[in-house]
Amino acid sequence: PFPANNNKKVYSYLRNRCISEEIIDYFVYNKWVYQNRYTDNVVFVSYKDDKPVFICEKGIIQEQRSCVPFAMK
Repeated sequence: PFPANNNKKVYSYLRNRCISEEIIDYFVYNKWVYQNRYTDNVVFVSYKDDKPVFICEKGIIQEQRSCVPFAMK
């Protein structure tokens, strides 16, 4: 999924789950988490050798979840 221009809703969602802003900043900086441009869902990314290999998208407005292997094309 394409990243949004900002991660405001992801920050709000994760802060409401008692995750410190310092931790969220660290994950955003390392591109391990971001906000989906079209759905505003939070996207978690797993890397191997600096390449994304797996993503998991969690709905932050409604309960929705999908996890898929990531393939570069």
